[in-house]
Amino acid sequence: MKAKTLGCLAAAFCLAMIFSVLGCSTFDGLMSDLAAVPSSSSPSSGKTSQPANGTKTTSTTKDGKTVTTTVSDDGKTVSTVIVEDMYKRKDTDEPKYVTYFAPGNIVYSDGTMTTEYSFDKSKTPVAVIFDAKNRLGVALTMTSLAWADENSLGYKMNFKTSSTSGADNWNVIKAADPAGTNTPEKCAKNYPAFNYCANYSAPGYKSGWYLPSTAELKMLMYYKYNVENALKRIPGAELINPSASKNAADYYWSSTQWVFKSNENLANNFIAATAYSTNLFANADDSTHGTPKSYIYNFVRPIRKF
Repeated sequence: MKAKTLGCLAAAFCLAMIFSVLGCSTFDGLMSDLAAVPSSSSPSSGKTSQPANGTKTTSTTKDGKTVTTTVSDDGKTVSTVIVEDMYKRKDTDEPKYVTYFAPGNIVYSDGTMTTEYSFDKSKTPVAVIFDAKNRLGVALTMTSLAWADENSLGYKMNFKTSSTSGADNWNVIKAADPAGTNTPEKCAKNYPAFNYCANYSAPGYKSGWYLPSTAELKMLMYYKYNVENALKRIPGAELINPSASKNAADYYWSSTQWVFKSNENLANNFIAATAYSTNLFANADDSTHGTPKSYIYNFVRPIRKF
């Protein structure tokens, strides 16, 4: 019994010596020191994080914008990152300029662009991009004209116009019919749609406009939603399919001529497109069909490269 007592006393003496060396006067003091050490496994809460490098990051979201700010211990801002959801933009938000081409981008007279969700009211818009790859934009307004007059050479002749790009189709027609295009008056009378587009002008872009080919017209109709979304934001701009509210389609001339033979008569088809889809159709001018349709009025909307 005495041996056990002496053993306990010896152990207590050793512990006391250890506490003395560590500088802890009591066991309770040692435990309180241990409790003061933060646990690395404690979860953080809220949107503010505290990195080990002495900075903290805060994120806030409002009106579609997420602002992430990193601040150092001395209160100085290290960095600020703003991520914006363009679909939640307000008209009062600052316009966001872009350098990339995308369907729906709005082009201004000074050559700058914004997305379809960011209209700059302080500038003059001139077009809306519909073909990003070829950087093609469509005019903000349109008119209704004939493709060719019934007495013109274009009513009877195959001009071999391109179905890919309409940029040179007017020159093809003028070269094939110099007598019918050698004055401004003849151009306007014989080929109204082509003449209108060739003489179309917008601030900053006085020339370079033309009547689109079938392929370009199809591309415009394919991205009609993006284009119209931008047009709705521009005062005075006309929609691609203004008759949509009446469940009706609007029709547009292309610059592409399609020629075939029917009943041994040459029939020229002046290809147009419906604003309801990307489907194309031909207005036949075969004399067996009665009234020639080349001078039926369809919408004409110039395009150009930017």
